[in-house]
Amino acid sequence: MRNWLFGLLLIFVSLIFSADAQTCALSINTSTTGVLFGLVDMEGTSAVNSTRVMNTGEATADLSISGVDWSDGTHTMPVGQTRWSSSWSDYDSATALTNALAQVTPLLGAGSFQEVFLAVRVPAGQYASTYSQTITFTLEC
Repeated sequence: MRNWLFGLLLIFVSLIFSADAQTCALSINTSTTGVLFGLVDMEGTSAVNSTRVMNTGEATADLSISGVDWSDGTHTMPVGQTRWSSSWSDYDSATALTNALAQVTPLLGAGSFQEVFLAVRVPAGQYASTYSQTITFTLEC
């Protein structure tokens, strides 16, 4: 049986500001290597990873998430194989990641944080390789 190594190597932060004088800022508690999902078998599901996203600014803000397809530079896997939730129960009930912004939580208060839980499932027939994916958290205030 072949294994696949999946790692979320990059997490980007996007801030959208209104004309309001208050600021919003985003802090994410991942290492410099990002979130690692480890070895995952075909048709297997990774362990759940959690990422704490904090609004370190002065203004209340809306937190959203988006992503891109997994890639090894040659092969891809659909972005929706990654699932996320703000309160994890299981992979099948979590929300599929898309390349369009999806709201994680509205009105995240200044100094408040939100846990975001992530997992990935390898579809049948996926080419065995080391893949990475970029996930973007957007804070709009």
